[in-house]
Amino acid sequence: RTNMPTLASESLWAELRELNGQRDVMEAELAALSEALGADNMGGVSGALIDSEGYPRADIDVHGTRTMRHRLACLNTDHKALMQLLEIKLHALHMAAAGAGLARDNTPALRTVAAVETSPHLSHIANGGNDSMASFA
Repeated sequence: RTNMPTLASESLWAELRELNGQRDVMEAELAALSEALGADNMGGVSGALIDSEGYPRADIDVHGTRTMRHRLACLNTDHKALMQLLEIKLHALHMAAAGAGLARDNTPALRTVAAVETSPHLSHIANGGNDSMASFA
């Protein structure tokens, strides 16, 4: 046997640490947005933004609330994708640790990791999540 699984394991560990750091940052921003939306002049995470007559409520910052809700929705989607990526990488790490799979190109785990890395949305998350929506933060 070669020490390919060991090299793959080390690489996966590094990726998992980086992804976990991204997850922590993302969860902190999610919590901050939820807290900010709970302020008196905001409409909350899901409260009504219009009054009974269909006009924007005067007691809240409708634009700010909509902007924060949009960012919250985007982060929730990115968080879900990041968690899926973490799960796939963890499975690949465990296969490498068991000495099965990652040394051959035709293994299901390696094909799955490669598919995730070529997926437009998941590769965006794996690359740090830098996007134009960061201006809404």
